[in-house]
Amino acid sequence: MPQSHRIFYFDALRALGCLLVVLTHVTSQFLIGPPARSYWVVTAALNNGTRAAVPLFIMISGALFLDPDRPVAFARLLRKNVLRLVVMLVAWNLIYAVAEWVRSHDWSQVTHTLLLGPFHLWFLYALIGCYLMVPLLRPITANPRLMGWALTLAAVFTVLPATAQPFLRPGSPVLALLTQFHVPTLGSYVFYFVLGYALHRATLSRLQTWVLAAAGLVGTLGMIWLTQVASVAAGHLDQAFQANLGLWILLQATGWFSLAKAYWNRPLPRGVAFLAAVSLPVYLVHPLVLGLLQRVGLVRPGLHWLVLVYLLVLAGSLVFGAVYHWGQKQLHRQGTPVKS
Repeated sequence: MPQSHRIFYFDALRALGCLLVVLTHVTSQFLIGPPARSYWVVTAALNNGTRAAVPLFIMISGALFLDPDRPVAFARLLRKNVLRLVVMLVAWNLIYAVAEWVRSHDWSQVTHTLLLGPFHLWFLYALIGCYLMVPLLRPITANPRLMGWALTLAAVFTVLPATAQPFLRPGSPVLALLTQFHVPTLGSYVFYFVLGYALHRATLSRLQTWVLAAAGLVGTLGMIWLTQVASVAAGHLDQAFQANLGLWILLQATGWFSLAKAYWNRPLPRGVAFLAAVSLPVYLVHPLVLGLLQRVGLVRPGLHWLVLVYLLVLAGSLVFGAVYHWGQKQLHRQGTPVKS
């Protein structure tokens, strides 16, 4: 994309997501033991405060791929974008399957990883699904009223059940009633894909921007408090209120997206631009780095250990990201025809 057409706030959000997603997975490894200890409470708060990272990545993709000013032929979408993600998914599933064999020699786990991927690569599966939906979504997003109705249905039949479920007993007739209608409009992460486009195209006043930002803060604080209460009651980490499609993470992601759109419309500093450029390889590799640090015994109770591990995981992932990004640029140059 030419620099003059670059959407700088997308890069700012990529850089933010890069930092947040690493912190999410690092803090998750420190949330062990009784939830009453002070370092556990701080760690859980950090963990809840970073949960919007992957939804933000999906929202950016939706804003780009549903943009009517960016024509996307279905054949090219399959050949270039979907195939690229499929190849990446297969390759990294293989890498993590080898790592699992080295770690455990458990062939059932190796096979599971090879077929379904490690825990964090669900993002690639979700993104492939969103890309496949692009030709169906574009007629909807081209009509603001139709898009608004689709998002409303998704809020009722996707977000509301995910938000209400932790408050209701198993087998609740309320949840059963919602699922009886069978309205999967913009279900799952397609909702964030379309929401990203809707927010990107929306004209928000300063007041509206700050209302969404305040709602994001409320969502984050609500998730921190509810997770702490539920975890204390359970005696261990309870993630019932951390559903990606629940209201709390939705508010958090919307707040970040709206703030970035309103206030970051200029070129990024070099360090932030670098984080944005390597956000994908950092996402792909950081659990491997974290696993190595776990094996050498650095994941121990205490905030100082948390900070150390986070910095080491981030540093190791950034080094890999820099090499990965450099290699991608070299391949691109070799594949670019020379102009006469």
